[in-house]
Amino acid sequence: MKCLKQQKSDEYHQEQNKVVTAVWRCEGSNTTSGKRRKGIPFGKQPTMKKHWSQGIGLCLLILTLLTTSACSQPESPPERVDRRVTVMELRQETAPLTLHFTGEVVAQELRQISFPVSGRIEAFHVAKEMPVEADTLLGKLDDTDYRIALEGARAQLRSAQSQLDLALAGALEEELLQAELEVLKAEEATVFAQAQLGRSEALFEAGAVSQLELDAARLEAALAAASFQQVEQQLTRLRSGARKEEIDGLAALRDAAAAEVTHFETQMKRAVLQPQTRGIITALHYEAGETYVAGTPLLTLRSDIPKVQVSATAGELALLQPGNPAVMVSRDLEWAGEISLISTLPDPLTRTYPIDISYQEAGHLPGTVVSVAVETNPVTGIWVPMSSVVAGDQDYVYVVESEVAVQMPVNVVQSSGTRLMITGVEPGQLLVIAGMSRLSSGDRVIWEAAGDRP
Repeated sequence: MKCLKQQKSDEYHQEQNKVVTAVWRCEGSNTTSGKRRKGIPFGKQPTMKKHWSQGIGLCLLILTLLTTSACSQPESPPERVDRRVTVMELRQETAPLTLHFTGEVVAQELRQISFPVSGRIEAFHVAKEMPVEADTLLGKLDDTDYRIALEGARAQLRSAQSQLDLALAGALEEELLQAELEVLKAEEATVFAQAQLGRSEALFEAGAVSQLELDAARLEAALAAASFQQVEQQLTRLRSGARKEEIDGLAALRDAAAAEVTHFETQMKRAVLQPQTRGIITALHYEAGETYVAGTPLLTLRSDIPKVQVSATAGELALLQPGNPAVMVSRDLEWAGEISLISTLPDPLTRTYPIDISYQEAGHLPGTVVSVAVETNPVTGIWVPMSSVVAGDQDYVYVVESEVAVQMPVNVVQSSGTRLMITGVEPGQLLVIAGMSRLSSGDRVIWEAAGDRP
């Protein structure tokens, strides 16, 4: 290549020398040593200056033609160069996924605490701005009415239980003897009444008694027979015990009395107010001695358990669940927490889902902006280094097929640290992870595996 360029340069200089020589010859033939041309007036004789101008113009024209001719010479094609790249074999991996959010420390929750029952407020056991722990006694209602009702319900329960126990136990021996004696008495009374009726009928036939006296004797005999039948049935019942229907009825009465007792015991417990979480009392809405109406706020409790709130998309929401660990960073401060609440109702403006992250570390003011990293459950897919994916309107990577680089479009599904999970490639393909700066699709490559590098 260098010899060819030198040869062209020599030829170019030779042509220039020929042109200059021709110009000088032309000038020499057209000029004389101060002699005037024949037939031309003295004032019209050409001067040396005009001849030089014509010669220089001719030289420039010839030089331009030679230069154009030299530039139009075709250049030889560039030599083909194989690119050196580093590759890794793609494979399916299961790796934990880290999602990144920007969150905000939100103000502590304000809770309205109230009694579930009505009554007169007997006493408050807290004051405004007082810190309280869970299960601390906050206030108490007068429970006199509930206590009286509870005692009555307990008495009814005892009575119903006794009747049921008696029916289940059956009759005592003394009760059986007494019932047998009543049967004997009723039987004797029946026999006597029948005898009296027989005598009255005979006397009536003889005209010794009236019809009224006969009817009275008949009534006495009927009453005696009915009494005998009744006491005989009672004896039979005592001997056989209570029927199933009677026992079921007594059991139902016992259960109703027990439910009444449970109801008033619950009302007694509801007359005592305790918080479920710790916090600070910010307001008291009643005073001791006032009549409280169930459901209205008795006091306001501000929770001192802080939280960070972030927003997640629907795709991110599917990867999260309560209990996922989280790390929060703000102004070089780092602290840990976990997801405590995931809302299933999206924000009407952003269409994202609020997520609460709770933690125990204090000292972070509401409104503080924090960076949040949440670790999800492991996800299976093809994971590649972030540097191997070329970003653009359509992200792509390079794979090596038959010693040739091939550009393949991919979609980034998730990210975790410095790695990306992508689709659009297959396990077993060779992914270019280094040497892509001057690589183009179709270039021949010389590759080495990432593990083979020194």
